[in-house]
Amino acid sequence: MLPLKSALVALLWAYLPALGALLNITIDDTAGDEVTGVKPIFSPSTPGLWKDQTCIDCLINPDVRLTVGNTYTAATYIPELGKMSISLRFNGTAIYVFFILVNSADPRVIPETQCSFILDNGPPLAFEYPSDRTSTGYKYKQLVYSNTGLPAGDHSLEIVTDNLDHRVYVNFDYAIYTAIGTMTERAHPLPIKVTHTTPTKVAQQNNAPSSGLSKGGRIGVIVASVLGSILLLLAAVFLFLRYRRNRLEEQDQYVDGPPSMGGITPFSNNNWDYHPQSNFQNPPVPGSYSKVSMQGALSVSTMSWSDTKSGVHLAANGQANSEEQERVRQARQAEINNRLRALQQEMDQLRASSGGGRQQDGDSSVNAVTEMREQMARMNLEIEGLRENRRSEWAMGLTNEPPPGYTPMSIGSPTMTVRRAQ
Repeated sequence: MLPLKSALVALLWAYLPALGALLNITIDDTAGDEVTGVKPIFSPSTPGLWKDQTCIDCLINPDVRLTVGNTYTAATYIPELGKMSISLRFNGTAIYVFFILVNSADPRVIPETQCSFILDNGPPLAFEYPSDRTSTGYKYKQLVYSNTGLPAGDHSLEIVTDNLDHRVYVNFDYAIYTAIGTMTERAHPLPIKVTHTTPTKVAQQNNAPSSGLSKGGRIGVIVASVLGSILLLLAAVFLFLRYRRNRLEEQDQYVDGPPSMGGITPFSNNNWDYHPQSNFQNPPVPGSYSKVSMQGALSVSTMSWSDTKSGVHLAANGQANSEEQERVRQARQAEINNRLRALQQEMDQLRASSGGGRQQDGDSSVNAVTEMREQMARMNLEIEGLRENRRSEWAMGLTNEPPPGYTPMSIGSPTMTVRRAQ
């Protein structure tokens, strides 16, 4: 089963890039888009307006170790500016914007934050953080705007502060957008972890999925997902059928070989009396089997195969060859295979007669099931012994000495005349 699982896992990893995955990509205030490299545009570009972590005379100095990328970009809006903005561009289906918010009791500090978010030149969505003048501190990685369910494609987002008659503070740390990409792109896994702190009110939009399926991006994702799923399913079915076929071939190996000789009926009076302790030690001998004591180095010279009941006699005089040895091997393998088949049939009959080994009410039923299980355990031991005997030198036609504890049947059991090698 392990090779099948390994193959499925390999196929899954191979097809993930083709399917397309939803990825979260960061737009840092300083480094920009981590995939495209496009940076945010801060305007106006008046010298000294936009401050960052290098500012040494600023009253507001967040801890850069708690920011993304160890950077931030901030500015204090004054009415004389008229308009102050941050522009972002991205290709995706959702956008999230994160600020650093400030609380300060210092009257010299302007901690309040106020702005509007305009997506794709649409209507503005306002955000305001009034700040807490009774305490001092910073709130990092605060989600101030989100917009999900966008149609796949290029979008623009403008963060605007304008038409105010008072000063406000805007500190942009980073944004994250959800895009359709591949596993080779540098991106963050879903979902996004955000923190909300009262009284922060997130400017949030949740657009219904666009019906614009004519756009190539959305259609491409759907088609790739469907085709990839079909390919994975077909591959899984193929591997399962191949694995099942191999298992069946392994289970049926011990019944391979020549046709049954003598028409053996398992554990009937026509062949031998079965007893759980027998280990095939006392089968009747319907034919004859001769053994030759061998000492030292031996070589095969002649072979005879006899059956006293059927009167069959095959002989090969002179120097034995590999073809004769192969006949002996096939006959002995067939004999062991027949016994294995007989044991298996007997076990199947036991299961059928006992209802598959299910325990029923009553002491007699319990005893019967227990005896049946013990009997099947002994039969399993005999099966294991026969499988070991099948690999013995006797079963391979290399010697006339059967393995210990095994008594060959005379029907179809070949004997070989051997002579000491000179």
